Amino acid sequence: MLTQTTKQEFYQALLTKNVHYEGLFFVGVKRTGVFCRPTCPARKPRFMNCEFYKTAREALLAAYRPCLRCRPLSHPNQVSELVRSLVEAIEENPEK
Repeated sequence: MLTQTTKQEFYQALLTKNVHYEGLFFVGVKRTGVFCRPTCPARKPRFMNCEFYKTAREALLAAYRPCLRCRPLSHPNQVSELVRSLVEAIEENPEK
């Protein structure tokens, strides 16, 4: 069980999108039913609407679904094929 102090620490990391907390916790948002990484670019929920989990599995078992923006079930440094192909196109022809 997480202490109130730990929850406050995790919430501050969420607000600042602190990359040092990546992989240490996930946040479930009660109002949306979605869980995210601490670095998610989505609008930040109020503290009272957050539930914190140590693993994605715990969030899934609590009936949260993965966020479509930060994709908490994928590797944090993984880049989609679309993004990869766009970057390659820009590198090949930067003036366009």
